[in-house]
Amino acid sequence: MFLFIITFNILYVQHLTKNERQKLEEPQNKDLWVQSKKAALGFKIATIAFSFIPLLLLIPFACEPADNGYGDAAFAILLGVSIAAFLSTFSAIYCYNFLFYVASDKTASIILCIPISALILCSAVFPPLIIPCVIFVLIERAILLSKRKRFYKAIADSKCELIQKQE
Repeated sequence: MFLFIITFNILYVQHLTKNERQKLEEPQNKDLWVQSKKAALGFKIATIAFSFIPLLLLIPFACEPADNGYGDAAFAILLGVSIAAFLSTFSAIYCYNFLFYVASDKTASIILCIPISALILCSAVFPPLIIPCVIFVLIERAILLSKRKRFYKAIADSKCELIQKQE
C-alpha cells in the first residue's frame, strides 16, 4: 500500500514539475538545483519526524491488553495505517527537492502537502490527528514561503555579484 502511495506522490510531483525538470539539463541551472536540494533538507526531516507521531501515539495501546475483541482489531488497523502513512512520507526525499526550484509559490505549497497526504488520509481512521496535521501544514507553509523569499533574494544577489565581477 505504501509503495503505491510513494509512487503516486512521485509521479504527481513529476507531473507538476515537468517544465522545471526539463530546465535541469541546462548547465546554468545545475547550481540552482543543488542549492534548492540543500534548502529543502529541513523540510524533509521535519515531515518524516512529524509522520512518526501516530506510531508514538500507539505505544500506550501496545502495552495494555485489549478489553474486548475489537481492541486488537482496531489496534492492528491503526498500526497498519500509521506505518503506511509514515513510510509514504519518505517520498518527501524526492518531492521536496523541487520546493525551491519551482517558480510558483502555489506549486511549492502543493508539493509541500503531497508527502503528508497519506497522513491526512490517516486522520479519517483516527480523527484527532487532523488538527495537528493542519497546524503542521500551516506552520510549514509559512516557513516555506519565508525561506523561498530569502532563497530567491540570495540567488538574485549572487547573480548580481557575478555580473559585477565580470565587468
